[in-house]
Amino acid sequence: MLRRDQIDAFNPQGNDAVTVQGEMRQVSVGLDGEVWSVGTDGAVYHRSDVADYTPAGSGWSLMSGSQFIQVSVGDCQVMGINENHEVFRRTNVSPQNKDGDEWQQVDG
Repeated sequence: MLRRDQIDAFNPQGNDAVTVQGEMRQVSVGLDGEVWSVGTDGAVYHRSDVADYTPAGSGWSLMSGSQFIQVSVGDCQVMGINENHEVFRRTNVSPQNKDGDEWQQVDG
């Protein structure tokens, strides 16, 4: 997986493509820079320590209890879809609890 380096308002295309460890099938990035992904094994991961001074973060944290085909990140919201097309949301995601607590199925 690659990420663009040194992106800002004056250089929106960035300078380089930098390799980030991990084999992911899908990645979602929120407006606040939070990065969630689905690995090639279907497991869901959250990128730890992503910040302005460490844009690549420090590693992937496995979010147990999930096997998804896609995740999507919003403002303190993380949603996932499994192979049966059931929708789940990560509970209690906040700036203080970026991993949230658990996956909860969404009705409908």
